[in-house]
Amino acid sequence: MLPRPVADLAVVADSFHTQPLRQFLQSVERYQVLALSLNKVQLFEGNRDSLEALSLASEVPRSSSDTSSDRQQTAHSSVSSYGGLGAGHSAMHHGQGGKKDGMDSEVERFFRAVDRAVQAHHSDVSGLPLMLAALPEHHHLFQAISHNPRLMKQGLHINPESLSPTELQQRAWAVAAPAQQAQQSAWCDDYTAAKAKGLGSDDLADVAHAATAGRVSTLLIEAGRLVAGRIDGTTGRIDYSELGYPRVDDVLDDLGTLVEKLGGQVHVLAAERMPTTTGVAASYRH
Repeated sequence: MLPRPVADLAVVADSFHTQPLRQFLQSVERYQVLALSLNKVQLFEGNRDSLEALSLASEVPRSSSDTSSDRQQTAHSSVSSYGGLGAGHSAMHHGQGGKKDGMDSEVERFFRAVDRAVQAHHSDVSGLPLMLAALPEHHHLFQAISHNPRLMKQGLHINPESLSPTELQQRAWAVAAPAQQAQQSAWCDDYTAAKAKGLGSDDLADVAHAATAGRVSTLLIEAGRLVAGRIDGTTGRIDYSELGYPRVDDVLDDLGTLVEKLGGQVHVLAAERMPTTTGVAASYRH
């Protein structure tokens, strides 16, 4: 079940109509939240409407105790001689590193283990942005040691265990929304730059020909817009028709499927976010 209602539509064609589902599944509206404390690690995935807990991979530590050394975690000592060697001179013991140094080392070890496992078994698999929810004093250290390219600079500076699921979702979306809007603006700017160089188009017929030839690298589609017709898979010609006819689908939806099949990226944007008024904006590879 989708978290938001979609318009009723019946399509009988030889392809699936996936545009409404694509808009919900695309990464621009989805993100993950790493709720991190020394006592508990949780991972959530959601969008503007919901935030659901995920099952952590077995390799992800559940708490700092999972990465603690079996050896005694107190300061270690060494033996040194002062004032010469031989009789009359006793060895003196001096500590190396206090209790706080040991605790800091344990926290860093824990964070590194969490970062590696979350990236390998969750971020790299989903491809989604990752938001950190943790105490303020933990943000700087985790950001400093993390090698996860999907870790967002923005996060929630609060103990996640103090938030209810609803509060966590609301606060997370308040952080994620501006970042996602910035990403959409970047896609539009990339299209504008490509078109200025002759490597972009908002003409549906041109885009269909380019998509059939595998030249479209990025395609922006206007959410909810329908153009009834069929695309000739060989020539890229569009035969416009009506959805009531068998085998006729939405041209924009079929374009998205075609571009993805040939290795391009497809993003569905609200009409007010689109850089064009034709329903499409395509950036070409060459």
